[in-house]
Amino acid sequence: MANFSIEYQGKTYDVEAPDANAAYSAFSEAFNLGDAAPKGEGDGMLATARKAIQHGVAAQAEGYGNTARAAGASDTGKAVNRVGRALEPSDYDPAMPKVGLNPSTWRNIPQALLEASPGLATDLAAGAAGGAVGSLLGPIGTGVGSLGGFGASFAARNFGNNVQDRVKANDPKKDIEDATTSDMLVAGASTGAEAALNRIGLGKALGSVPVGAGVGKVAAQLPGQIAKSAVAEAAGGAAGNIVNQVGRTAGTSGGLSIDPNEVGASGVMGGATGAAVRGARVPKDLTQANRLAGFEADPAATNRLVTRLNENESGVSSPKEAYRAVDNVQRDLAEKRKTARSEAKEFLENETAARELVDKQIKKLEDGQLLTARELDDLDARLGKHSDTASLLENIRDQNQTNRLMKLGHFDQSGETFGGGLQNSALGRATNPLAPKNLGRGGVADAVLAMLPTLAGSAFGLPTGSVTAAGAGLNAGMRGLDAVRGTKNPTQELVQRFANREVPDAPAQELPSYVSPQRQADEAAYRQAQIDKLNRQEATADAARQRDAQREIAAEEKAREAAFRKAETIRRSDEAAARRQSNQEDRAWASQAEDPRVKTKQEDRAWTQKEQAEAPPRSRQDWSDNDAVNAIRQTLAARDAAMKLAQKGQAPKSETAEAEPQKPTWTKAKEQPAPIDETHFEYKGLFHPRPDKTMNKRGWEAATRKNQETIIRQLDLAIGEGVEVKTGDAVLKHTNDLRTARSQEEAKIVIARILKDSDPDDRGQVRKALLDPTFLATWKKPTRGE
Repeated sequence: MANFSIEYQGKTYDVEAPDANAAYSAFSEAFNLGDAAPKGEGDGMLATARKAIQHGVAAQAEGYGNTARAAGASDTGKAVNRVGRALEPSDYDPAMPKVGLNPSTWRNIPQALLEASPGLATDLAAGAAGGAVGSLLGPIGTGVGSLGGFGASFAARNFGNNVQDRVKANDPKKDIEDATTSDMLVAGASTGAEAALNRIGLGKALGSVPVGAGVGKVAAQLPGQIAKSAVAEAAGGAAGNIVNQVGRTAGTSGGLSIDPNEVGASGVMGGATGAAVRGARVPKDLTQANRLAGFEADPAATNRLVTRLNENESGVSSPKEAYRAVDNVQRDLAEKRKTARSEAKEFLENETAARELVDKQIKKLEDGQLLTARELDDLDARLGKHSDTASLLENIRDQNQTNRLMKLGHFDQSGETFGGGLQNSALGRATNPLAPKNLGRGGVADAVLAMLPTLAGSAFGLPTGSVTAAGAGLNAGMRGLDAVRGTKNPTQELVQRFANREVPDAPAQELPSYVSPQRQADEAAYRQAQIDKLNRQEATADAARQRDAQREIAAEEKAREAAFRKAETIRRSDEAAARRQSNQEDRAWASQAEDPRVKTKQEDRAWTQKEQAEAPPRSRQDWSDNDAVNAIRQTLAARDAAMKLAQKGQAPKSETAEAEPQKPTWTKAKEQPAPIDETHFEYKGLFHPRPDKTMNKRGWEAATRKNQETIIRQLDLAIGEGVEVKTGDAVLKHTNDLRTARSQEEAKIVIARILKDSDPDDRGQVRKALLDPTFLATWKKPTRGE
């Protein structure tokens, strides 16, 4: 029950009731006032909001007082409790207890958020202060300091309340001063865990930042981020409440007690708190989306700028850190611009218009100006076609984006700070009592501006102190507005919104190097000289090949002529020897003409000569009679002519029956009638002599047959399958010439005739079969009984 003071007709009445509405109802019934009963100020929205915040401040003071009492400062704590009770609006009905899982109770959420706002704002401010202190130790120190500051503020507000709840759970008559060590430890542990869970739950609401820039693009991301923040803080609030209930009831006389409705209500309020905290940053997000929209025009250059800014080891969270980061980027770009111009030296020396355009645009950038989209497109058209100028073009684009960032704030080279917003404007710097005023570079304007408020105040008769105080107040207002708009540190805002953005890689493109007209002419002349050199080398090689071919042909002709001459010499020698033998025999017969025995021999010889004349021609036993060989060849030629007529479907004159066309092959020739005697033997249509001097005549015949088989087999390989008719005719024409050849030289001459008469397409096959060294070795062995 609470005491409520109600003023009526100049008097004050104290009413004890659960809440303000109940107090007013009881007062009305007691005095029978009906509708004339006094009303609280809750009907007005602004009044309700004011009282809700006032209630939150009172509850916060009450919590501080209880924590002081739990820490042993009982008197101080009770004094703070009295302050809290004094701050509590007498006719206010708190909305926080009315929020539950039932959606009908959610209409009380806005009022409940106002009640919680003072404590939450204090916790967040303490977390920011802790993070600032921790930042001296680096990024990890910032996180630890932020969590520590938030937790300390949360504990200062809630530790005493948790101790009091735990003591009263054991004995309602006792209070905080009666807490045991166990109560203090359990309450402390639960309070710390609850603080951590609430801070973690608020992480999404405090840390989520839209990616990129542009109002439309950023606005599309905000609903999702608000929803995620609400879910995260709802989970954190529900978990924190469970820990809180455990700390209040575990180990007490009443035993552990966890109320699901209370957990659910904490989850609902946590979700609302997360959404509200994230929603409070929407104006800042939209402001930054508009301010940073220019960085979307060149996403690749923006990404490179953000990467360079992130390379600053101390970060960019403060104006001094931002200054160092941007200054390092400027120095790096200046160095790389020199290298890029060196790479593009040949291009710039030969392309006068492009060089003048580059010099002009770089001068603008060095003066801090921005290039328009049209100017950048013009540079692309001039520089974007060659690999030599790619680095220079990229450097110009990067410098343009760096200038864009610097235009969002004041780059103070004298104070080495870089910040934005109203507080870093000329007026903001002039009204900042803590800002150094000097006459160094960039400081003259600040010094003059700092004197203007004092001079203006003196003109109106205002004291200097009041003018300075007014300026400080104005500066504080500027800082508050900058905080809402997020314009204090443009470097940090840029990094946060573009660091995690995924930009698709530009399609890989192989650009050619720049080649000046003179170098093009030189290279063309060099290429032509190389071509001419190759042509001369090829012509020389062709001439050499032709000479080699001619020498080969001449050598072959010479060899054939030598072979023919040798054969002719042998023939003539054989004829001369035959004539000498005949003359000798004739003289012998003449000398013995009167001898009857000689006469008988003469008659026998005459009959023998007659028989030989009537018989088919055959070679002499010693193969020296060239006429006999020629006679055999004439007989075979006649037979070949008959076979050709048969192949063409024409019967020879001596035959009436039609001959069937056959594949040209010498094996189909009709066999000659073989003489039956001891001087010759027949094989495959040819007669072969039996030398008188050979003792083993059968072995000689076997060797001759084997050699003839080899010759026939190779001829079959030569004509094979699919040869032209011309090739078959050539082989058929010279078959017997090859079989009757007396040496390798004669065989090669016959083979040359076969190749000459063959179809050009078949000569390779014929040459491979008949010029095989193994085959030519056949003439080292007896082939005709020699």
